[in-house]
Parts: sequence; structure tokens; C-alpha cells
Amino acid sequence: MKKIASLALLAALSVTSIVPAASAAEVSSHGNILSVAPSQASDVDSSTMVSELADSAKLVLTFDAVSGATGYRIRILEDGKEVVDTTRKSNSYTFKKGKLGTKYKVWVAALKGSTEIRMSSSNLYITLDEDGQEEYIPWK
Repeated sequence: MKKIASLALLAALSVTSIVPAASAAEVSSHGNILSVAPSQASDVDSSTMVSELADSAKLVLTFDAVSGATGYRIRILEDGKEVVDTTRKSNSYTFKKGKLGTKYKVWVAALKGSTEIRMSSSNLYITLDEDGQEEYIPWK
């Protein structure tokens, strides 16, 4: 009998150590079945998670292909700070870490090897108003 009581106590202690949010009052034993009542508290601040998800947005940039180009260099600046400097073989780019309501300065250069053979306007500013916003980038 002492052995069974010791096993039940050990099982209850194991459950409280596995589920730290549960208090001793929330753990109960019914014969061989142990149940844990859900905790009222949460370690996760869901308002922060929702806010972070709502603020991030995609900006899809497209531009005409340039004859003879082997790739394209895309640069994006936010408040004068470069947030993207990348090359692609295709004539589109999706900026996945945009912030709604933010104004970005965008440049695109057509490349032949590592030489820039054609540029977009260097004064192109785009404000990201919606997730998945599509913008066409014209050549000079």
C-alpha cells in the first residue's frame, strides 16, 4: 500500500514539473488517470505576436527584362539605411520584411556579369500601404 501511495505522489510531482504553469490545486488524481486543469496564466503575450504579424508586409517589385542582362541588382533603403542589396536572375523581387506605412527608396540595375548596364530612377520612393503590394519599376 505504501508503494502505491509513493508511486501516486511521484506521478503527481512529475506532472507538476512537466507542466510548470499548473499549481498543486490544479492537479488531481482519479484512480490511475492523472489530469491537469489548464492554467489561467499564459507565458505568451499574444498581443505582441499579433502586432508583429500585422506590421510585417510583402512588397512585390517587377520590372521589364533588359536584353543582354544576366541578372538584376535590387537595393532598398529605409530611412537612409540599406535593408536590401541582392541580385536575382529574374525580373521580379519580393521584399518580405516590409513595414506597413513605411516609405522605401528603391533602385534596380540590370547587370551583364557584374557591370550595371541599365538603371531605374534613383529617386523612386514607395510607401508600403498593404500586404502583397505590387509595384512596377520603370527604367530610365
